[in-house]
Amino acid sequence: MGGRLVVSNVTVLASAFCGTYVPPSRSSSIGVEKSLELYKDSIMTNREAGINVVREMMGDQAAAKLSSSADSNTFGAPIAAYAVDQVFADIWTRPGLDKRSRSLVSMSVMIAMRQPHEFAIHMGAGLNNGLTLKEIEEVLIQALPYVGYPAIATALTAAAEVIKERGLDVDKNYTGHRGLL
Repeated sequence: MGGRLVVSNVTVLASAFCGTYVPPSRSSSIGVEKSLELYKDSIMTNREAGINVVREMMGDQAAAKLSSSADSNTFGAPIAAYAVDQVFADIWTRPGLDKRSRSLVSMSVMIAMRQPHEFAIHMGAGLNNGLTLKEIEEVLIQALPYVGYPAIATALTAAAEVIKERGLDVDKNYTGHRGLL
């Protein structure tokens, strides 16, 4: 997907979408060179904004790892860069839903896709975004009739690991869930 920067009446396709739009009235007054400088600056701003969102939701270690991956020029680096620049900088910061709500949506999608590793990551982010265990449990209950018991059992196992890692269950008799059985 290419992003567009409007310079006068010409659309310049960029190799990475950064969400920058320079209106024709402004671009004609500042010139093509300056418009392209603004575009380059916005890429840095997007990368920094994305890393800041990751840091807020997942901590310094995850932010450093994703930043390093995105900047590595190795296999998969463009995918990591897309995650930082678009998913975290553009989508997670959009108006309309707060981060708590976006976490609920993301966890629901991971449940439906049976992605326990990603569910655990988004559960941790959701907790960091202010969700409670009760709210996360309600997501599992709400998803149950739509995705079925096997998908919920998979998510429960992942949730148990997050609960254990964070020391969130205060019941001394708690031994962790193993799905539904």
